[in-house]
Amino acid sequence: MQNWVANTILKRKTGVATASIVAMAVPSRLPPYSTDDFAQLLNSVLSYFFLIMFVPPMYRTSYRIVAEKENKVKESMRMMGLRDTAYWLSWFTYYTLLNTSISFITYIILYYSVTSKISGWILFLTVWLFG
Repeated sequence: MQNWVANTILKRKTGVATASIVAMAVPSRLPPYSTDDFAQLLNSVLSYFFLIMFVPPMYRTSYRIVAEKENKVKESMRMMGLRDTAYWLSWFTYYTLLNTSISFITYIILYYSVTSKISGWILFLTVWLFG
């Protein structure tokens, strides 16, 4: 498109009907392409490891919430004056502390052994938000 516009402008300015500009791309030298097998493996497998890593805490938390429902602990605590927000904030705090500890251990393993080129905060935040 750009070549067509440039040729049209050239023909009108010069008055020569056969005037034209030939546009061509000159390839530049690039370094040889190399594949990183470990990066490709990490790209496909790391998300599954993250998923497997956070399944046991989710199972444990949901199991305990269901066990509390079966034992009616929440209802008895509500009769003693506990509000729902305090109950659910306790579970949120429990899972947040568990998630933070797992994320910190994973961060240490990944940062010092696997991905030393990534910023530490980004790596920790990624793992923590995944959890």
